[in-house]
Order: sequence, then C-alpha cells, then structure tokens
Amino acid sequence: MKRLSPILLSLIAYALTACVASTTSVQPLTIDGDTYLVEKREQKIHDLAENAHRNMLTKGVLYSDIAANQYLNRVGTSLVPNLAGHAPEFNFFIVKNASINAFAMPNGNIYLHAGLLANLSNEAQLAHVLAHEIAHVVQRHSYIDRIDTHNTVVAAHVADLLLFGTGLAYIPAGMNLASYSRDQEEESDTLALKYVADKNYNLRESIKLFQQLNEVKHTKETASVWSSHPLSSSRYQHSLDSIEKSHTMSDGGIINQEIYEEFRQLVARLSIDRRISAQQYELAEDAVLREASVQKNDSIWQYYLGEIYRLKSRYPEDAAKEHAWLYDKKNTKELKQSFLDKIDSDHETAMTHYQNALTITPNVYKIHRGLGLLHLQANNFSSAKYHLNQYSNQLEKPKDWRYISSLITKIEKE
Repeated sequence: MKRLSPILLSLIAYALTACVASTTSVQPLTIDGDTYLVEKREQKIHDLAENAHRNMLTKGVLYSDIAANQYLNRVGTSLVPNLAGHAPEFNFFIVKNASINAFAMPNGNIYLHAGLLANLSNEAQLAHVLAHEIAHVVQRHSYIDRIDTHNTVVAAHVADLLLFGTGLAYIPAGMNLASYSRDQEEESDTLALKYVADKNYNLRESIKLFQQLNEVKHTKETASVWSSHPLSSSRYQHSLDSIEKSHTMSDGGIINQEIYEEFRQLVARLSIDRRISAQQYELAEDAVLREASVQKNDSIWQYYLGEIYRLKSRYPEDAAKEHAWLYDKKNTKELKQSFLDKIDSDHETAMTHYQNALTITPNVYKIHRGLGLLHLQANNFSSAKYHLNQYSNQLEKPKDWRYISSLITKIEKE
C-alpha cells in the first residue's frame, strides 16, 4: 500500500497535536457545555469519521434495504440518552460484511456488520450492542483516546485513513478511530446496561449475548470487537457484577424475538453471500445450516449448500486456507492435499444439493446457473449448456448474462 512521506506524516502529527487537551476536561455529551468540537483535535477526528462514511457510501459497503435500516434506527434512536445541545445526531448503519463486529465513530455514526446481526437472537440483544456503541460516542472515548495516544502512531493511522488503502476491515481497528481501551469497554458495558434497563429490555439477554457470541468460530476475525477488545469472559463477569450492584435482573422485560427475527432474516442471506464470496466455505455452511433450522425455504438453503461445495471442489486450496485459519493450523502441503483429495466427493455433494433444490422449487433460475457451472467444471458440456441456457433465458436478464453467454459460446465451439 502506498505510504505518505515522513515529512507529510510529521505535518499530520503536528496538526493533530497543535491543540493540547487534558482527558479530565472531556465531559460526556450528556453534560451541557460548549466543548464539543472546539478543540482542533476533536474536529479532526470528526472530519475523518465523516470522510470514512463517504468512502463507505462510495464503495457500496452499506446495506440499503429501507425496512431493515428503519428498524435498526428506530431501536438505536430509542436508546440514546438525553444529550446536551451540542451533541451529534446518531445514525445507525448495516455493513455488508459477514464478520462479528460493530463499531462507533465519534460523529455519532454507528455501524453493525451483517454477520453480527445474523448471530443475535432478539431485539434485547441488539439493544445491548447498540447501547454499548452509543456509550462510546456519549463518553467521547475516541477523543479521549486520541489525547492519550502517541502522536506518531496517530499520524500513521490518519495517513492510512486518508489513503483508505486497506479497505473496510481497516475502519474499526487500523484507523484508530473506533478502537478503545479495556476501561472504556467496561464503562460502555456498564452504561449499556443502564440504557437498556431504562427502556425495559430484558437484562438476561445482555448476559446471554456474551455467551452466545463467544461460541461462534469466527470471533477471532480481524477487527472483530469480540476479539480485539477485552475477552468476552471478562466482559461477561463485569456485566454480571454491574447488574448485581445497580440493576434487578428478572425474567420480565422486552425481548421482541419475533420482530427481530423478521429483521434478522433480511440480513442473514447477505451474510452468507459475503462468506461465500470471501472463500469462507465452512463458515458459510455453518450459517446456512443455522438458517435452515429456523427458516422454511428449504430450496434456498439447498442451493447455498450446492454453491459452497461447488466452490470447494473448484478452489480446494482456498478451502484448506480457511480451515487452517479457523483451527490455528499451518497450511501445509498435507492439509492442501487433503482438500484436493475431496474434490470428487465435494463435486458429488454439490450436485446432490442442487438437484434437491430443483426438486423443491423447479423454477429458480440461479439453481440452473450453479448446475451449469458444476457440469462445466467436469467437462459435461451438453448438460452445462442446457442449464446455463435455462439460467440466461429468464425474462429479466441476469447481471452476469454476458459472462454466462461467453461460457455458452465457448461450449458451442468445443
């Protein structure tokens, strides 16, 4: 990735340190005063957050479904405490990313990854995640952290942010705008419990949240708030202690499981699609099997399983790489060979799932696409041509019709 020159880095460092502030003078946004954005340092990180959001919009990484975003903003806005007049407006966004992550920017923008939303069980758990991120903004943790951070480190992160050279995953961790200390995490957890209790959400679900997300395989993903921040076990105990001191935990309170499930299903497929496109086949299969256990549309899950095994048979080394990553193994020649040895069986498994999907719902065009590509991998040209034609001949041209047409043309030349 291209780097700024040392001279420019020094200038950035100078600009960030031009106005010195004390962390003890930084008041939460719930306290009236005129200090918000007065310091150049805070204005700078606010501007950087705005710039990051514009980049996300430009790159198309934010989920645009109206119903899903309205629901998320309704729940999120209801949890924001009474703020002083100088406070920013809070807005909530869904990121088209399958990792277990959520992060808050100092300008009041809060982002939840589709992968996190797909792994929550109800609105009470969603409320705790949102409340935790709201607390980071209310307490101005990003600004406090910038005051305490070594200037050269800040400069390097700002340089990377301006270049935006490492993509979306760099936002919460690398840009150093939404990365918080252990004390700040625990403070946000404590305030989150207050925020959700004030809205009568069930506090038992806040506790279950840590247990639930600590069980999934992908908590160690880069930039995951559940791995790069304090361990879920320590946060779990801290939250228990906070409840015992300040709250009464009962079986009552809002959970809203059915309402949340409608929302969750909107983002679950998005999360699966992202897993598959990122060559995370085992994680995608885990997600598909979970959805198949709670949703009725069996054909779509059979289709997804067909896609997963088709791609595993085509890209066995990617499957080996994922396996090594998931289980902290070395990606050895032996491991790669074990996945190469499964190409034929993965191919057969893919075929079975595609055929199952067609049996359940015969008129789903993308199933024909998968079958066509699978037959093409095996050089079964007549079957490949039949299924690819079925896919391309739908009333509305698919987005990849040119690619599919080129494959059909190549087949006809064989």
